[in-house]
Amino acid sequence: MATTPSFAREFRAGLLAQGLECFLQVDAAKHKGRSFAVPTELKQVGRHPTADAPPSQTLVQIAAGIPAAQWQSAHWRTAGGKRGATRLAWLEVWLKHALRKAGGELEKLWLVVDWPADAAEPYHYYLAHLHRPPTKVRCPTLSRSRWHIEQYFQRAKDDRGFDHFEGRSWTGFHHHLVLSALAYLFILTVHACAKKTSGVTWEKILRGIQPWLVRSTGGCFCRGNKFDDIVVVFT
Repeated sequence: MATTPSFAREFRAGLLAQGLECFLQVDAAKHKGRSFAVPTELKQVGRHPTADAPPSQTLVQIAAGIPAAQWQSAHWRTAGGKRGATRLAWLEVWLKHALRKAGGELEKLWLVVDWPADAAEPYHYYLAHLHRPPTKVRCPTLSRSRWHIEQYFQRAKDDRGFDHFEGRSWTGFHHHLVLSALAYLFILTVHACAKKTSGVTWEKILRGIQPWLVRSTGGCFCRGNKFDDIVVVFT
């Protein structure tokens, strides 16, 4: 489901504050920006594009202007193992919402468009902050991974208490969805290891996934000699 502009901004800001990448499906008709940077000026309330700057466009309009030569054929494997085909194009865009903040600047992101050649309109539009420029190898995986995500959400709602709508804000996502995901990962890890070897304990599993917890949360350590004494701390 595409996110609203306000939640998309909040979500991106939260991820960027953690030093993470994002690849976020958006409603392109509701997001406006430019395919080039424009000069800004300070006014009574925040900064604004200068009066002579060209007007902003919706992301739909920007995508419609992408040259034909810029579209690239791309492939991915479906959940059933079949080979899917689509076209991808991406370009940098600048959004002005951050100008409302003190010292704010235009936000630069990648606009990634997944548009199959035989489709009347794009499959999805995405706004992305990536550590490296998009590629036709990585983007199909990010764009077409809905099956894995939806499977997780179904299991999380059924088994991990993620059916209380706590994920509809950045705070809810950061405080509740992440913990639900960690609980789900923990259970899967215990289940997988119990199948392969004997003598597996919860303490060993928790310590085994500690490096992943550190990378995912930014600051986590486990202490204690037995499971009841183990404390996981998020900072």
